[in-house]
Amino acid sequence: MIHVSLALPAWCADDTSSESIRVMYERVVELPPTMAALDATPANATLHFELTAVVLDSTGWQIEDAHQAIMLALPILAQCAVAAQRVKLVRIATPAAYRDLSPQASRQLAAHLAPARPAIFFVRNTRMRQPFEAEAFGLDNTRMRPELVNTVWVTRSAPDLPETLAHELFHVIANSGAHSEDKTNLMHDQTAPGRQQLTPAQCAALRASGQINRLLRD
Repeated sequence: MIHVSLALPAWCADDTSSESIRVMYERVVELPPTMAALDATPANATLHFELTAVVLDSTGWQIEDAHQAIMLALPILAQCAVAAQRVKLVRIATPAAYRDLSPQASRQLAAHLAPARPAIFFVRNTRMRQPFEAEAFGLDNTRMRPELVNTVWVTRSAPDLPETLAHELFHVIANSGAHSEDKTNLMHDQTAPGRQQLTPAQCAALRASGQINRLLRD
């Protein structure tokens, strides 16, 4: 499931010190053409994007956890003839204050790293006022926090990772917070294993917005 409120711990104010943020590992995974929309339903040519995955150290995430989940999420989006050409995997060490999604610290982290977008941050927990297990930041909900634009933040407790990642990436690329009431649809407000379907109208919206926002290209 997704978009389930989490109990917030009794955090203190953000402790964003001047300790360095260090890149510990970096690898670019080039995806073969066979990954690109094998079962695409639209007649349109496949549109492409490059994805950045940032794994924060000491959060419970391993780089291979992120890699595996992403490889399972991409075929879900491929039904809209949308495919990643490459995935950049980055593991970073940070001060403790950056390891959770936070109104201030996460903006500082995203601004400091400036990853290519769309980007997924794999974090420990959330300190947002309205806490979710995963959260997407598109154009419309980042006007007051532009550092987070076109990013997805996934906590360690997020379930159904392939569906969760595909769901949140759809929000970002389509620049839409809309959900579906269809319990077979990827964009139902609760994810579940196998809940992966997208309609032709959803695919058309994803492709159109992704090109306008320059997240998708030919």
